[in-house]
Amino acid sequence: MDRDPPDPTSAGADDRAAPDWAAAAVFLRMRLRRSLPRVQAADIEDLVQEALIDLVRAHRHEPIRNLEALLVTLARRKAVDLVRRRERWRRIVQPMPEEGENGLADRVRDTDPAARLAFLAVQFFAREGSPCESLARAYLAGHDWSEVAASEGLAEAAVRKRWSRCVAHLRRTLAHAPPGWIPE
Repeated sequence: MDRDPPDPTSAGADDRAAPDWAAAAVFLRMRLRRSLPRVQAADIEDLVQEALIDLVRAHRHEPIRNLEALLVTLARRKAVDLVRRRERWRRIVQPMPEEGENGLADRVRDTDPAARLAFLAVQFFAREGSPCESLARAYLAGHDWSEVAASEGLAEAAVRKRWSRCVAHLRRTLAHAPPGWIPE
């Protein structure tokens, strides 16, 4: 059984004083390891960093009254977030059921993984309601950017720049998620 993590609070400290960040990281790390014993160390470290960022934000917002309770809450939330992200990914990659709603399984069953990921990228942009959706559809359909520019009444360079920004937005969104995770 693990020893109790060090207390990140300093006795008699002022409410405005910053917590002991190193002790807070150790506390979070040990708490997360207890909650998630089968999770890799790198994932635990990522969760600790996310929790520390939330701790910094909370500290800047208002004085922390009970640091230990806040750290326990942050660790629990990060553990739940990780479990939810993994569950979403598991649902995405599991095989389609034989009887799909409106025949969706029949249409998607024989597609390759790249086509499924392309579909998810289009759905990501559609969910946001951005003009990136039409550009993603055009890109995935193999349309020439000059055709797309002519149909939208824009210069080709403007369409290329817009697509570049769309791809950068998608990459930024996915960079903050575990590998393979697609936003719901």
